[in-house]
Amino acid sequence: GRPARGSNDRATRVWSPQQGQLLHSIEAHWSAVLVLRLPPDGKQFVSGSLDGTIRFWDVATWKQRGEDLRRKHPIYALAVSPDGKTVYVALSGSPRCPPTMPDAECAKLVADKSKDGIAVVDVATRQTVKVIPGGSDPETFDISSHGPRLFVSNEDAGTASIVALADGKSEPR
Repeated sequence: GRPARGSNDRATRVWSPQQGQLLHSIEAHWSAVLVLRLPPDGKQFVSGSLDGTIRFWDVATWKQRGEDLRRKHPIYALAVSPDGKTVYVALSGSPRCPPTMPDAECAKLVADKSKDGIAVVDVATRQTVKVIPGGSDPETFDISSHGPRLFVSNEDAGTASIVALADGKSEPR
């Protein structure tokens, strides 16, 4: 695989692991690129941004595939199913605070924990199929390689959740 990374300057860069050279750079979003995922098929990659958009990219042409998937909050975490047909997106009901807002001011804003979860999105239609519980304020997560589970880091609670993808139920740790 090729290493790739997003950046604060809105770009996504792909590197050659053998030579350590930049292969391609894309101005990917209107704001900082927070997360990249490269599905196993190697034909596309997915990027998520501070601007609340998710974009799909063709690796052969370096062009965007289809329309943006838009969310109300920054995209801090996403994962792609092994078959590349589903994207999982972290949702948070925590207030959206700009970087210039002091933490004390942000803490005064009301969080809506009913909005926390993991959106299950069909890549072909760009539609949310369902939202499964992901614990409180799911910050980062990944799909298990040993079965259909998500391992979720819950930022505000300082805990982790294991969620079965089939039914969205939390599993004992």
